[in-house]
Amino acid sequence: MSAKVQVKTKEQVKGLGRFVEATEKAFAILETTAAHKAYTVVLHCCSQVTTKLLDLIRSDGKVEEATACLYRDTTVRMGVLLSEKRAVEKLELKSTIKAMNQLGQLIKASCTKDGVPTALSDPALQCTWLDLKHFIDSHRDDALLRMHEYVIAFQQQNKQGSLVKLLGDFLDEMISYRKRKAPGPLRSEENWNIFAEVGEVLADWIGSTTVLNVKESKRMRSMFHELKIFDATFPDRVPPYLFHLGQHPDYM
Repeated sequence: MSAKVQVKTKEQVKGLGRFVEATEKAFAILETTAAHKAYTVVLHCCSQVTTKLLDLIRSDGKVEEATACLYRDTTVRMGVLLSEKRAVEKLELKSTIKAMNQLGQLIKASCTKDGVPTALSDPALQCTWLDLKHFIDSHRDDALLRMHEYVIAFQQQNKQGSLVKLLGDFLDEMISYRKRKAPGPLRSEENWNIFAEVGEVLADWIGSTTVLNVKESKRMRSMFHELKIFDATFPDRVPPYLFHLGQHPDYM
């Protein structure tokens, strides 16, 4: 593709040029500790451009062939990075799910609308969507496992870690799991046991804390509020001791 065509392509869909540049930068710094931050930027750029393309297609606008091809090639290249450990470590699953959902919508819209360049329904794009889905399915419980590692590290030292951190992490984990929209495999019993183990540690830390500061008190009320919703949605998964603590007047 000539430089002239690339300039024209970048002008039709705002952000496409940045998507291309961010992807190339991610490859360039793949061996550095900043690789995962670069990939987060790539996913963000991908989501922005995909949204603009979807809007263009749904409003019966014309997508130029060069735009479609550059988007396809960059998105496929982005998918290659999923196999690079440095690029995806510490990656937030939320941004990956968003990119996968939008890409799926774009492919579907491209297949059902007349006059859309075939590059936007290319099998290579569909393979990238499948790669994103596989990555998400394989990493759904990463945050839970990191939380488990956190509490284990303190247990081994017979110490208590940050209560406000564990409250926040446990709250985020419950909300994230309850609101999962991307279809995928159910949580394994092994990971449900880990969830219960972390919940028991949290209950112990709460029980051993005699005075709560303002931040801990606020976070705890939010956590116990979500705990009731979570228990109603997933019965018998919340540790009984933690659930009963939530009935205490001080935490309601």
